[in-house]
Amino acid sequence: MKATCDCSTISCDQKGTDTAERSLELLEFPRIVRMISDFAYSGEGVRLMEGQPFLSDKERVADFITAVAEAKTRFESGDEIPPLTFPELGDITARLPKEGIVLEGKELADIALFIESASRLKRFLERDTNLCTIREIAAPMPDLMPLTKKIRTFFDDEGEVREDSVPELKSIRRKLNQLNVEIERLTADYLRNQPNLFQTDVPTQKDGRILLPMKANYKGKIQGIVHDVSGRGATLYIEPLDLMEK
Repeated sequence: MKATCDCSTISCDQKGTDTAERSLELLEFPRIVRMISDFAYSGEGVRLMEGQPFLSDKERVADFITAVAEAKTRFESGDEIPPLTFPELGDITARLPKEGIVLEGKELADIALFIESASRLKRFLERDTNLCTIREIAAPMPDLMPLTKKIRTFFDDEGEVREDSVPELKSIRRKLNQLNVEIERLTADYLRNQPNLFQTDVPTQKDGRILLPMKANYKGKIQGIVHDVSGRGATLYIEPLDLMEK
């Protein structure tokens, strides 16, 4: 008898859920949500908006209406909305709890940009002291600007290390540029001075190494390491020793 009651309850609950979903469809609630999502400043904002459930609790609905009304008042105040950019941080924040995680420069720059935008938005919303609900929503946001300043000290907007923050970096980059120029010169000399040894006059790269497309029948003519062979075995991709030493 209990099993029958449980099944009946489940059946009723399912029917209620189906009826509610059907009602929302008739009211075009999903379309309204999509329209509002177009105003989001980030992909995460879009997903958050699209995942919002339909509120039926009277108190929660009243609080939400109050917050929306306050936000509307704030945005229509004539006070200029600050520039806001919210990069996607979903993958980054998912990895942060892992011990020993290392972030790339661009990821750190995106975090700094996100914090800066969030802080500007918070200050904008809190500027009107009469908007109590909005201020309560924004209040829990911690002040992370010291973290942003530290990131900005070492990385630019693209995540590149600032030369002025690491004095040795400028010298290292200059040496690397000189080295790349020398490698390009040596590569061009091989292809220009011994064109009969190669399939084409265009070098290739593999794992960051410059390789020359040498004809297989000339194997041994140039000292070096063969890193790859073409499918038919007609071309050897060789790295000359003098390039390896650079």
